[in-house]
Amino acid sequence: MVQNGENTTDIVIVDDHQIVIDGLRSLLEGADGLHIVATTNHPTEALNLIEIHKPHILLTDVMMPE
Repeated sequence: MVQNGENTTDIVIVDDHQIVIDGLRSLLEGADGLHIVATTNHPTEALNLIEIHKPHILLTDVMMPE
């Protein structure tokens, strides 16, 4: 699998339940062309991770506290 290349889709996962993050990571990390660059349980940290990594896709729980 090519990572951090032109044909890679970078993903940040944000959810307040670690089991959801772990499940999504398990499903996605084996897929060609997908690269999970960061995960977090905290919405505030998510904003920093988005700024740092500039992912193509953000998978997030829209009902998180804060």
